[in-house]
Amino acid sequence: MGRFFNREAAVVALILLVAGVAVALLVDVQLWIKLLIPLATLAILHWPMTILSQEKFLSFYIDHGRYARALDLALAIRESSPDRRSRQRASLSVAFVQMASGDYENALKNLRTIVATKEQVALKSVVGGTTGYCLAQLGRDLPEAERLIKASLATQPEEGIFVTFLALVRLQQGRFVEAGELLDKSLALEPDPKLPHLGERSYMKALVFEGLGDLAKRDEQLRLAPNERFLFGRKAREKLNGVRTETSPAEAIGSLESTQGALAEPPPALALPAEVADTAEPGAPESERSNASGANDCLALPAGAAETAEPEAAPPAASDKGDASDSRQAAS
Repeated sequence: MGRFFNREAAVVALILLVAGVAVALLVDVQLWIKLLIPLATLAILHWPMTILSQEKFLSFYIDHGRYARALDLALAIRESSPDRRSRQRASLSVAFVQMASGDYENALKNLRTIVATKEQVALKSVVGGTTGYCLAQLGRDLPEAERLIKASLATQPEEGIFVTFLALVRLQQGRFVEAGELLDKSLALEPDPKLPHLGERSYMKALVFEGLGDLAKRDEQLRLAPNERFLFGRKAREKLNGVRTETSPAEAIGSLESTQGALAEPPPALALPAEVADTAEPGAPESERSNASGANDCLALPAGAAETAEPEAAPPAASDKGDASDSRQAAS
């Protein structure tokens, strides 16, 4: 019942009340009947008018980039669906909203819950084509994506959106010339720039030109992108600004392996300066020499410290005359 107790249902209720009050003011009847008219209008028409209007609200939210609100409404409609058929139709709406926002993984999960019978040819082609589209956007199982899209095209060969989906598969396969030709064909069949999503075909043509090495035409197509509230407007702006937002799985794995390799390598040993290392006197016992050697092995000065450290001044050596004088005093 969530779809009848949300902001969209409240808007419908307000419109019905205003309409009922307007009618009551126009008719010449008793006061209690005037009061009853708006209430009766609301009670009778609120349920069907809410059901009819919420699809319009969904389209409005998607067209204006309000994907979060559109998804909330689509989920509320699905949860309150009275039967299996209407629930499947609502699941398709949820998938459409998720595709518009770029959440192809969850859209794919919702599409796979929809089971179309042989009699439901149109539904089957839409589900198959959009499933192939999601697979292509994810770069996953492109042969299966191509098979599904071609099956949908076999039933609706003049559907420009399915031609766009096939162009996406060719783009992911690196077949840029074919992708460009298919995009031109889809625009001829379906010129509406909002389909399949606002700015998507311009962005795809930009990727085609990029693949062909024509960066000037790529940038020209990217500048046709819509407001950044929309998914492909945001992607186009990021590409124009040189911002890379996606990392391929192979690059992510390579980065992880290099990081692990760097962590596995032991840090390089830092040598002490020669003046500091040679701390044991030449005549010192072997035990003292081994202790000094062990200290050299354990201690490690940073390179900057090693360069700036100055050797300690050696103590002045005793002269031969001083030694002789001390000997005479000891003898006396």
